[in-house]
Amino acid sequence: MLNKPLVTVELCFLRMGLDGKANLYKYGLNTDSTVKISVTGVDMYPQVSPDGKSLLFISSAKGNRDVAFLLVP
Repeated sequence: MLNKPLVTVELCFLRMGLDGKANLYKYGLNTDSTVKISVTGVDMYPQVSPDGKSLLFISSAKGNRDVAFLLVP
């Protein structure tokens, strides 16, 4: 009997609030848990690296649209 799943499925998504702020989240299908992974409220267009360990996204936290890098927890 296996205790661990054979495949771990996680995905990153954007959630836009009614206040117009957008944050990035990570959802684990196997754990059914959601974790907020950005804090500026102006992060969009997440792209996960092929190894799943980092995330590139567009951040407007400093007033400009900049490419940002984040290690996925």
